[in-house]
Amino acid sequence: MFRNINSRYFVYAAFFFSGISGLIYQTIWVRMLTRYLGSTVYATSTVLCVFMTGLAIGSLVCGRRIDRYRRLLLFYIVLEVLIAITAFLASTAMISGVGRLYIQIYPGLQGQTHLLLFARVAYAMICLLPPTVLMGASLPVVVAYLTRTDIRFQKGLGRLYTVNTLGAVVGVLSAGFVLIGQFGETISLIVAASFNILAAIIVIPLLKINRSGESGAVTPITVDSKMPAPHSTLIRRVSTVAIFISGFTALAIEILWIRLLILYLETSIYSFSFMLGTMLLGIAVGSGLSSRFRASFTNSVAIFALLEMLIGFWIIIGIIIFPWFDLGDRTNADWILRCGACVAVVMPIALFFGWQFPIAVRCCASDSSKPGSLTGGAYFANTAGTIIGSITAGFILLPTFGLARSLVFIAVINMVTGCVLMAIAPRAEQGRIVYAGRVVLTLALGLIWIVKDPYLTVIERRLARDFGETATLFSYHEGVDAVTIAAGKPGASVEKTLLINGIGVAVFVNETKLLTHLPLLLADDPENLLIICFGMGTTLRSASGYADLNIDVVDIIPEVFECFTHFHSDADRIRAMPNVNFHVGDGRNFLLVNKKSYDVITIDPSPPLYSAGTVNLYTREFLELCKSRLSENGVMCTWIPPDKFSEIAMIIKTFTNVFPGASLWGGIEYPGLFLTGGQRSFGRSSEEIRALATKISNIPEMGEWTKTYTNPAFVKDLYLLGPEDLKSMVRTVPELSDDRPYTEFPLWRANFTDFGKRDFSAREIRDYLRGRRR
Repeated sequence: MFRNINSRYFVYAAFFFSGISGLIYQTIWVRMLTRYLGSTVYATSTVLCVFMTGLAIGSLVCGRRIDRYRRLLLFYIVLEVLIAITAFLASTAMISGVGRLYIQIYPGLQGQTHLLLFARVAYAMICLLPPTVLMGASLPVVVAYLTRTDIRFQKGLGRLYTVNTLGAVVGVLSAGFVLIGQFGETISLIVAASFNILAAIIVIPLLKINRSGESGAVTPITVDSKMPAPHSTLIRRVSTVAIFISGFTALAIEILWIRLLILYLETSIYSFSFMLGTMLLGIAVGSGLSSRFRASFTNSVAIFALLEMLIGFWIIIGIIIFPWFDLGDRTNADWILRCGACVAVVMPIALFFGWQFPIAVRCCASDSSKPGSLTGGAYFANTAGTIIGSITAGFILLPTFGLARSLVFIAVINMVTGCVLMAIAPRAEQGRIVYAGRVVLTLALGLIWIVKDPYLTVIERRLARDFGETATLFSYHEGVDAVTIAAGKPGASVEKTLLINGIGVAVFVNETKLLTHLPLLLADDPENLLIICFGMGTTLRSASGYADLNIDVVDIIPEVFECFTHFHSDADRIRAMPNVNFHVGDGRNFLLVNKKSYDVITIDPSPPLYSAGTVNLYTREFLELCKSRLSENGVMCTWIPPDKFSEIAMIIKTFTNVFPGASLWGGIEYPGLFLTGGQRSFGRSSEEIRALATKISNIPEMGEWTKTYTNPAFVKDLYLLGPEDLKSMVRTVPELSDDRPYTEFPLWRANFTDFGKRDFSAREIRDYLRGRRR
């Protein structure tokens, strides 16, 4: 007995470390693959679905065979070592190698949606299936081993699911909060692979302890005494369908709640990590509790039914209470309350899902001699449900029915599933549980009638604070990629804003016009212009005034093009111009797969700088890609919103490394920064700056909203620093790269370094330069 207890703890520790590595891999693979596929929801969903498909295949295939083998620990050790090797190879060689092939064949697939989807799936499968199939195989192996070491099947499964999910919590939080931001993706991959090797090393001593019991070959093992007695055929079949539905609703809920919680936690990688970590922690706690209550074993079908009802009930509760957490300010108390919203609406649901999984697997039990096969089959059904659920929620429910109706729909599915399970539960199991189910069901059905759209409620409240009681939603689009809103004061010409997922990304400022005029005036006879990030369309509107200029506009969110008419009265005329072409997609991916040369490339990334994905438009690899698409005398111009010195300095360092002749310009009304660069130097003499200021001030539309930029004396202050001064200012800071995306992870610099706390904008630079001149 002593040796068995020790062996369990060794195995639990190993499976905990395996959980850590799995979530680190997933986080990094999504980042790596979407650089080639594009950072769209379609591309991200493709990666996640392939990841889960690998887990499902591995659990099913291995589960069907593993019960015949004796040397399970040796099998598990080999699995962990192979996971480390294949995962690292997939990350370092396969993704980049196959990605380049994908880019080569992409032009031939444009316009062929089905072939393009097939190519994306094939690319992700080639890279991810080997390691993920091995990951999926590990759960049936370990469950089969523990069932042979005098521990009951359901209890062993519950504990394993708990420790593995706790490892996943550590993995997602460490990747999101520490590893990638501090050490980069390559080091993070090495850390993840090290956890797999550590998991293998931990169980190696058990080979000697269990050698006497595991010697031999492939003969059947009987573990009937530790397996539960099978339920009726009807219960087993319905439970298998229910565990599929459970996976379906779990991923659908995750996608829907993340879309909603972005309103409070915004779009930083820390927010996503916190939300996912909260959900995983709830699952781990629920799974742990499941093995501690006797009813989970004796009343499995009835408890399964009640948990399904509770999930549906708490979805309704979450929708109702969500707006209560919006205080409307930016204090620490407000931030804590917003995090509390995540815990309040997500944690109980996740806890119910975690509690349910070991019970659901037990309800599916048919063959008492095959714990590995039972686990693999149930895990396959659950994971298949998660794949369908993620696709359905993101691509069908959200754009078709909207967020609130989709959540209610998922809640109803859970409650109906619970009702069916309760109806077929053995009468001996029902007892008081059936009355509890009726109370939960009655409350949920009563509350459904008072449900309002929580997203719209919070947005309308915020707009009233910002624009007054007359604030109006001009358009409201719940799309696949984001919720896109055009809003402002009715009748006002400039008091309007564009909101993406609740974040204000654009307002009317003259600096947006300069993103067009500045580089076009610096270029020599430009003919082709590329605008990445459409926003409110102001940059395009300014560019449309240049004769004989071919314009390509790219934005990842198609709904922003539909909002164009709400911001500019001449939008329809501009959209109809034959020289203007609109493209829906990721800007980086657009440049990768299109070889067209441009005289000007202008980019206005969505603020803030730490928003997930924004760093991809500032890294060395992206800037080098832009440079390769510039004509001989082409100009690139990118916008940097005001932020901390630590973040802006790294962007400037990266830009000057790629464009040695770069120059820095600063907004006068809105103190953001413009970086310009190209194949030649953009340092300017005083005479050149005055001439450029005169040209800008003579552009009629620069006086449309304010008169600041109609005065050449003011406009000449646009120019801040030339190439040599720029290089000197950022000499000691690191550059940004795909491997080291620092600006997406500012937490530690913002809290523990002086330059991470110091504000930096055009205003601060001008004050510094004036002081130096004195």
